Amino acid sequence: IASVRDRTVTFAAETAVLGRGPYRLRAEVSGCGEATRTFASEALTPDAAGVLRFTAPWADAKLWDTDAPQNRYAAALSLTSDAGETLDALTPVTFGFREIRIAGRDVLLNGTPVHLRALHNASANGKSDAASVAAASELCRRMFAYGFNAIIGGNYDFTPGSVGYLDGLLEACDQTGMLMAFSLPHVKDFGNKLDDPAVAERYRKQTAWLIRRARNHPSVIFYAMNHNSTGYYGDQNPMKID
Repeated sequence: IASVRDRTVTFAAETAVLGRGPYRLRAEVSGCGEATRTFASEALTPDAAGVLRFTAPWADAKLWDTDAPQNRYAAALSLTSDAGETLDALTPVTFGFREIRIAGRDVLLNGTPVHLRALHNASANGKSDAASVAAASELCRRMFAYGFNAIIGGNYDFTPGSVGYLDGLLEACDQTGMLMAFSLPHVKDFGNKLDDPAVAERYRKQTAWLIRRARNHPSVIFYAMNHNSTGYYGDQNPMKID
């Protein structure tokens, strides 16, 4: 989790079947032609959700941006005992140091307002050849040529069979600087009954799993929910918009 404003990076890791500790996290970060650097926490205990997290300064990180998509790092995270014994290690995770936030009516990417011109895209819910990194990269190239800079995930739900391949499109967007709104499950596929605690829990679990899949991709700046289900007639009419 990058903060461009504070020039810090936060590492957060969910845990399972873990005692109260204390534990420590160590992140070895490489990429951007730089020497590997190590970020290490003080003694930690999991929070109520079982998450270990720590924040460290990183003043000279190279920013991922729409005009600098090559600036990506890889972080290899290790869990250690308080004494330094390695207990577990994750495979490296690729990420970009960038920050997206909303200030008033502006969407800010690394502190600069960004105006989105987006197209619906069905690569992830198409066939494997269209969903490959090469095909998705060519799609992004053509979109940029026509003046677009963002993609709306065309899978408006995650019903079985509606999505075949996510990774090619996500990787292509990261590589090219194409911004993306990642579609999440749709309430219609849960019987529109999120007021039922059991149904709501199923929805939360599926949504959390998908966010874990997408959250470290720097191109994913928004999550979209319940496409076409929460609007009203004329909701994009400037004379009527809220």
